[in-house]
Amino acid sequence: MKEEMAGTVGASVHTVFGVIGRNRLGRLYQILVGAIGIVLLSMAATCPPVTLNTFTPPVQGVTTFIMMGGQVDTVNTCTPVTPPAPSPDTLTSGSADEIFVGHDHWRNTVDNCQESKVLVYRGLVKFDLAQLSTTKANLLSSALLEFDVIGTSSSTPPATGSPFCAAQLLDVGDPWTPGPPSNLNHFTQQFPRGNTAGGALREWTLPSSFPTAAGSTSIQATSQGHFQIDVVEWLKLWMAGQPNNGFMFTAVNEDWTLPVAVNNNSSCRTHMANFKLTVKTF
Repeated sequence: MKEEMAGTVGASVHTVFGVIGRNRLGRLYQILVGAIGIVLLSMAATCPPVTLNTFTPPVQGVTTFIMMGGQVDTVNTCTPVTPPAPSPDTLTSGSADEIFVGHDHWRNTVDNCQESKVLVYRGLVKFDLAQLSTTKANLLSSALLEFDVIGTSSSTPPATGSPFCAAQLLDVGDPWTPGPPSNLNHFTQQFPRGNTAGGALREWTLPSSFPTAAGSTSIQATSQGHFQIDVVEWLKLWMAGQPNNGFMFTAVNEDWTLPVAVNNNSSCRTHMANFKLTVKTF
């Protein structure tokens, strides 16, 4: 009996000290976790905010491609030309970073003349990304393409606001050469294509008009329309190794099936300039 009691008492004492030991360890654990939390909070409070690096790559070049088509009437008397035919020679700019986007659809309406002309303008701009050549794509935080509309007009202006004659912004898939406005023959040449790497065309759909003074049908240099477009995903692909062929603005109306039997004269031209690309990286 004495042996049994001694064993019971010994077991109880062992249990009590075991509980006390575990409680001490638990308390020490809590103290340790609390201390670590305090250290982390103090570090977070003293750490400076993340600073982003900002780059503004220079414009490497721009151009306006003018696709020309139509037909010449050698049978009917087509003089005097009515109305005067549009000419791409009127696309003059005062700066090296200006482009035109839009169209001119024209038919000579004098007598039974079947003479027509179709002009479609696409503008392209490219930036030199050499200063980002060592930056990894996953460190790119944002990329914003900005530009100003310094002049725009249309034969059928919108009820409110000013017409914007560009339909889409495309990631260009073909290389091209910057320079002054360049003429292309609709029957033998084509515009640079949009980039379809990955199976889908990379594009932004643009608004058909933008706010201006009431009743205005054109924007002058004193009342510029400023645009901003998020192009961060496109830059990530370029920085990951895909070719950088720049951006291309397509025209609202690129229809080549101009009927010559009716008067279908129409035009829409938008003049853009002051292109800027702002890139921010971690």
